[in-house]
Amino acid sequence: MNKSLKIFFLILLSFQAELFAQTNTWERILTYTDVCELKKINQTDDGGFIVAGQDRIGNNNKMFIIKLNEYGDTLWSRHFDVNINSVYLGQWVDVTSDNGFIMCGIGNGINGDAYVVKYDSLGNILWYKSFGGSSVDFGYCIRQLEDGGYIFLVNTNSFSSNVSTWLIRIDSSGNKMWSKLYPGGVGEIQVLDKNLGFIITGTLNNKLFYSD
Repeated sequence: MNKSLKIFFLILLSFQAELFAQTNTWERILTYTDVCELKKINQTDDGGFIVAGQDRIGNNNKMFIIKLNEYGDTLWSRHFDVNINSVYLGQWVDVTSDNGFIMCGIGNGINGDAYVVKYDSLGNILWYKSFGGSSVDFGYCIRQLEDGGYIFLVNTNSFSSNVSTWLIRIDSSGNKMWSKLYPGGVGEIQVLDKNLGFIITGTLNNKLFYSD
């Protein structure tokens, strides 16, 4: 089977105060399989970057995480591949307080479950959890809280005929503590200062909504 490559550009821009203009500090071209897609990038405490998305192994897409140094060079990359015959798509990645990473997306389930994967600083999997119901559940965003646990935002069709936002509170090991449903499709979640709560954005009947 012919395998083509998809090329991704990563460009770091810097500001020149005198000209109020942007110039390229560096740029990198990443080449992977034709179905590779990079969805989220965050800066790490060492000045480098962590990138999440999906790549193909054999005939199936897999969650994909890449660690870059401050110059954009690849230090390591990992695929999440618990079941070689299943599809796993990465959507979001963030840095955690132990200098590791937390990633979420969708993977193997009844019709696709929301997945959370916890990595250490070298990309080794510490644990993973799935959350799902009778239909498609897609993990879109996850944030760490001060107690080491997480707040997880899922786009779900499992609880009604219309798409809903499923807010899941999990502990530091990924165990579910509580959850709540909101109408409409998911957007993003932010944790308010001093852990006073959360603010969620999304869509409701093709209109924007927010909840706090």
